[in-house]
Amino acid sequence: MANWKNIEFKNAKYTRIKDADGNKVINLELKFKEGWLPFSLNPADKGALFDTAALYAKVVAAGNVVALSSSEETAEFATEARNLRDNKLENEVDPIVSNALRWADLNESKQNEWKAYRTALLAVPQQSGFPNTITWPTKPE
Repeated sequence: MANWKNIEFKNAKYTRIKDADGNKVINLELKFKEGWLPFSLNPADKGALFDTAALYAKVVAAGNVVALSSSEETAEFATEARNLRDNKLENEVDPIVSNALRWADLNESKQNEWKAYRTALLAVPQQSGFPNTITWPTKPE
């Protein structure tokens, strides 16, 4: 395990994402032998090659972690919402509508439900309250 005490960091900025204890994940750059690499520092991460909780405490104690501006927070929220929407399209819709055999097994009414669901998912970013208020469409049975 790498010695977290010797790891240099810069450009630390809080994200919207929180760990199970309510600590905001910090995006920053860490200096490794390869150079400065972007890293999302989650104090609850047990899979890193160094003690992330200790490094997190060091970064916070340094006192120069920048908070997200409201526009940056809104942009992150919008990205998260689009990623969720894209995941629904890829894992719920595509296996039905892009599979000719499965699609052919559906009656016209069910095909129309799936078409409407897909269209509604694609339109999520155009909703008036996006990204702060989203009405997610209901997946067909």
